[in-house]
Amino acid sequence: MKIKKKKFGGTIKLMPIGKDGKEVDWFHGWPGVIKYTEALGKSWVDVGQLIEETWGDRVSAAQIWLCQEVHKSLQKIDYYRRPRLKMAPRGEEPDLHYAIRMNYTKIKKSYAACGKAKDMYKAVSQLYNSVMKSNRKKWVLAYLDENKLSAAQRKKTAKAMAKALNHDIIGKVLKDIKLK
Repeated sequence: MKIKKKKFGGTIKLMPIGKDGKEVDWFHGWPGVIKYTEALGKSWVDVGQLIEETWGDRVSAAQIWLCQEVHKSLQKIDYYRRPRLKMAPRGEEPDLHYAIRMNYTKIKKSYAACGKAKDMYKAVSQLYNSVMKSNRKKWVLAYLDENKLSAAQRKKTAKAMAKALNHDIIGKVLKDIKLK
Protein backbone atom coordinates (compact mmCIF):
# COMPACT_ATOMS: atom_id res chain seq x y z
CA MET A 1 0.00 0.00 0.00
CA LYS A 2 1.61 3.26 -1.12
CA ILE A 3 0.52 6.73 -0.15
CA LYS A 4 1.89 9.75 -1.94
CA LYS A 5 3.71 12.17 0.26
CA LYS A 6 2.72 15.70 -0.69
CA LYS A 7 5.21 17.64 1.42
CA PHE A 8 8.43 16.17 -0.02
CA GLY A 9 7.24 14.89 -3.40
CA GLY A 10 8.14 11.18 -2.93
CA THR A 11 6.28 8.11 -1.81
CA ILE A 12 6.22 6.53 1.61
CA LYS A 13 5.32 2.90 2.12
CA LEU A 14 3.10 1.77 4.94
CA MET A 15 4.93 -1.10 6.60
CA PRO A 16 3.16 -3.83 8.52
CA ILE A 17 4.52 -4.60 11.97
CA GLY A 18 3.43 -6.93 14.69
CA LYS A 19 2.96 -10.67 14.63
CA ASP A 20 -0.39 -10.51 12.87
CA GLY A 21 0.90 -8.00 10.28
CA LYS A 22 -2.12 -5.73 10.69
CA GLU A 23 -0.47 -2.92 12.63
CA VAL A 24 0.90 -0.19 10.35
CA ASP A 25 3.16 2.66 11.33
CA TRP A 26 5.24 5.37 9.63
CA PHE A 27 8.97 5.10 10.04
CA HIS A 28 11.37 7.99 9.73
CA GLY A 29 15.12 7.85 10.28
CA TRP A 30 17.21 5.28 12.11
CA PRO A 31 14.91 4.90 15.13
CA GLY A 32 12.18 3.80 12.73
CA VAL A 33 14.54 1.37 11.01
CA ILE A 34 15.49 -0.11 14.38
CA LYS A 35 11.85 -0.47 15.36
CA TYR A 36 10.95 -2.06 12.03
CA THR A 37 13.86 -4.55 12.08
CA GLU A 38 12.96 -5.58 15.63
CA ALA A 39 9.35 -6.10 14.55
CA LEU A 40 10.54 -8.36 11.71
CA GLY A 41 12.81 -10.31 14.06
CA LYS A 42 16.02 -9.11 12.36
CA SER A 43 19.17 -7.55 13.80
CA TRP A 44 21.41 -4.61 12.97
CA VAL A 45 23.80 -7.08 11.28
CA ASP A 46 21.11 -7.97 8.73
CA VAL A 47 20.49 -4.30 7.99
CA GLY A 48 24.22 -3.63 7.61
CA GLN A 49 24.65 -6.57 5.22
CA LEU A 50 21.70 -5.41 3.14
CA ILE A 51 23.13 -1.89 2.89
CA GLU A 52 26.60 -3.22 1.98
CA GLU A 53 25.25 -5.64 -0.64
CA THR A 54 22.90 -3.08 -2.16
CA TRP A 55 24.92 0.14 -2.17
CA GLY A 56 28.39 -0.81 -0.96
CA ASP A 57 31.55 -0.51 -3.02
CA ARG A 58 32.55 -3.91 -4.34
CA VAL A 59 36.28 -3.31 -4.75
CA SER A 60 38.27 -6.27 -3.47
CA ALA A 61 41.73 -6.30 -1.91
CA ALA A 62 43.13 -8.04 -5.01
CA GLN A 63 41.82 -5.19 -7.18
CA ILE A 64 43.43 -2.62 -4.87
CA TRP A 65 46.78 -4.45 -5.15
CA LEU A 66 46.43 -4.57 -8.94
CA CYS A 67 45.77 -0.83 -9.06
CA GLN A 68 48.82 -0.26 -6.85
CA GLU A 69 51.02 -2.13 -9.35
CA VAL A 70 49.61 -0.07 -12.22
CA HIS A 71 50.13 3.14 -10.24
CA LYS A 72 53.75 2.22 -9.50
CA SER A 73 54.31 1.65 -13.22
CA LEU A 74 52.69 4.97 -14.09
CA GLN A 75 55.11 6.72 -11.76
CA LYS A 76 58.09 5.13 -13.57
CA ILE A 77 57.05 6.04 -17.13
CA ASP A 78 59.62 8.84 -17.42
CA TYR A 79 62.46 6.42 -16.63
CA TYR A 80 61.41 3.54 -18.86
CA ARG A 81 63.59 3.29 -21.94
CA ARG A 82 61.62 0.92 -24.20
CA PRO A 83 59.95 2.76 -27.12
CA ARG A 84 56.19 3.20 -27.25
CA LEU A 85 54.08 1.24 -29.73
CA LYS A 86 52.38 2.85 -32.69
CA MET A 87 48.63 2.61 -32.09
CA ALA A 88 45.47 3.96 -33.66
CA PRO A 89 43.79 6.49 -33.48
CA ARG A 90 46.34 8.90 -31.99
CA GLY A 91 49.43 7.11 -33.23
CA GLU A 92 51.15 6.77 -29.87
CA GLU A 93 50.54 4.30 -27.07
CA PRO A 94 48.61 5.84 -24.13
CA ASP A 95 50.33 6.18 -20.75
CA LEU A 96 48.17 3.59 -19.01
CA HIS A 97 48.76 0.98 -21.72
CA TYR A 98 52.46 1.74 -21.65
CA ALA A 99 52.53 1.40 -17.84
CA ILE A 100 50.83 -2.00 -18.02
CA ARG A 101 53.32 -3.17 -20.65
CA MET A 102 56.24 -1.96 -18.50
CA ASN A 103 55.39 -4.34 -15.68
CA TYR A 104 53.34 -6.87 -17.66
CA THR A 105 54.23 -10.08 -15.82
CA LYS A 106 53.48 -8.72 -12.34
CA ILE A 107 50.29 -6.98 -13.45
CA LYS A 108 49.09 -10.08 -15.32
CA LYS A 109 49.70 -12.19 -12.22
CA SER A 110 47.76 -9.68 -10.07
CA TYR A 111 44.96 -9.53 -12.64
CA ALA A 112 44.61 -13.33 -12.61
CA ALA A 113 43.41 -13.03 -9.00
CA CYS A 114 40.81 -10.39 -9.99
CA GLY A 115 39.18 -11.63 -13.16
CA LYS A 116 39.41 -12.85 -16.70
CA ALA A 117 38.94 -10.89 -19.91
CA LYS A 118 39.95 -11.24 -23.53
CA ASP A 119 41.62 -7.85 -23.56
CA MET A 120 43.56 -7.54 -20.31
CA TYR A 121 44.81 -4.05 -21.15
CA LYS A 122 41.27 -2.72 -21.55
CA ALA A 123 40.00 -4.48 -18.41
CA VAL A 124 42.88 -3.28 -16.23
CA SER A 125 42.59 0.27 -17.61
CA GLN A 126 38.86 0.40 -16.88
CA LEU A 127 39.35 -1.01 -13.39
CA TYR A 128 42.18 1.42 -12.62
CA ASN A 129 40.22 4.43 -13.87
CA SER A 130 37.07 3.46 -11.94
CA VAL A 131 38.96 2.80 -8.69
CA MET A 132 40.94 6.03 -8.95
CA LYS A 133 37.71 8.02 -9.46
CA SER A 134 36.02 6.40 -6.47
CA ASN A 135 36.60 6.87 -2.78
CA ARG A 136 39.01 3.89 -2.87
CA LYS A 137 41.76 6.03 -4.44
CA LYS A 138 43.25 6.71 -1.03
CA TRP A 139 43.45 2.94 -0.44
CA VAL A 140 45.54 2.54 -3.59
CA LEU A 141 47.89 5.34 -2.58
CA ALA A 142 48.05 4.43 1.14
CA TYR A 143 50.03 1.21 0.91
CA LEU A 144 52.52 2.06 -1.80
CA ASP A 145 56.08 1.28 -0.87
CA GLU A 146 58.18 4.35 -0.31
CA ASN A 147 61.93 4.54 -0.36
CA LYS A 148 62.59 5.79 3.15
CA LEU A 149 66.36 5.49 3.07
CA SER A 150 68.44 8.52 3.88
CA ALA A 151 71.04 9.87 1.46
CA ALA A 152 73.86 8.21 3.42
CA GLN A 153 72.08 4.85 3.38
CA ARG A 154 71.47 5.14 -0.37
CA LYS A 155 75.17 5.91 -0.93
CA LYS A 156 76.20 2.94 1.21
CA THR A 157 73.84 0.66 -0.71
CA ALA A 158 75.14 1.96 -4.03
CA LYS A 159 78.74 1.28 -2.98
CA ALA A 160 77.84 -2.25 -1.86
CA MET A 161 76.13 -2.91 -5.20
CA ALA A 162 79.12 -1.56 -7.12
CA LYS A 163 81.48 -3.71 -5.07
CA ALA A 164 79.31 -6.77 -5.74
CA LEU A 165 79.44 -6.02 -9.46
CA ASN A 166 83.23 -5.66 -9.17
CA HIS A 167 83.52 -2.12 -10.43
CA ASP A 168 83.26 1.23 -8.73
CA ILE A 169 81.45 3.40 -11.29
CA ILE A 170 78.95 4.58 -8.71
CA GLY A 171 81.75 5.60 -6.33
CA LYS A 172 83.33 7.75 -9.07
CA VAL A 173 79.98 9.41 -9.79
CA LEU A 174 79.20 10.03 -6.13
CA LYS A 175 82.63 11.31 -5.10
CA ASP A 176 81.79 14.90 -6.15
CA ILE A 177 78.43 14.84 -4.38
CA LYS A 178 78.47 16.04 -0.79
CA LEU A 179 75.93 14.67 1.64
CA LYS A 180 74.09 16.98 4.01
